[in-house]
Amino acid sequence: MKVRVKKYAYAMAFCLGLVSATLIACGDMNSENKASKGAAVPAGFAEQRMIVDAVDTLDSFTGGVILPKGSEVSLHGKKVTGGLPAIMKFLEERKTGLNYIYKKHQKVNFGFEGSITLDVTVDPCGDVSGIVEISSTTGVPEFNTEIKNSFSRQQFPKTDQGKYTVSIPLKFVKELPAEVVPVADSTVH
Repeated sequence: MKVRVKKYAYAMAFCLGLVSATLIACGDMNSENKASKGAAVPAGFAEQRMIVDAVDTLDSFTGGVILPKGSEVSLHGKKVTGGLPAIMKFLEERKTGLNYIYKKHQKVNFGFEGSITLDVTVDPCGDVSGIVEISSTTGVPEFNTEIKNSFSRQQFPKTDQGKYTVSIPLKFVKELPAEVVPVADSTVH
């Protein structure tokens, strides 16, 4: 179903481009529509206007991932070198990549948010040997798949005792609460 929606959106964007080019050539554009970062949208095309406005707002997008607290992450199996603090440091180091994936998917599915919980099985070398999606409320399967693929390529903390599984709940929100935004990030434009 989502693939059909994407194809429809691309087809509408193509048609919008043709109509816009024709109207621009004829000089029949509202001045308010010309101001939107060069994206000309004819008057009366409300759905396309919303898409252009949504993409434009991503330049100042303030959403992102809220990483779990240590008490929300659970380790099963063998002892991890460095323990839970090593897992928490690992997650913190991947925060920028998770935010990038979320922002990228906001361009296609503007306004979605939700949570996803993954059980990641890791071998003694730190390589991922399996990922299971336990739950998700995002409603965007392509996003969930990209998050899982991102984790599958990562090097987790090692163990010398065999495989372990870590359960990771992640929340993605359209606007991060002030207490979650790092001081350095809040001043960067």
